[in-house]
Amino acid sequence: PPICLPCPRTLAATLPPNPTWTSSRWEPSWVA
Repeated sequence: PPICLPCPRTLAATLPPNPTWTSSRWEPSWVA
């Protein structure tokens, strides 16, 4: 899915951790 959210932490609260995004855009700590 396209990453267009202002805060990755908000996304983490709604969606499960996805390493694909981590390598794509930013590296959220919740995806460790």
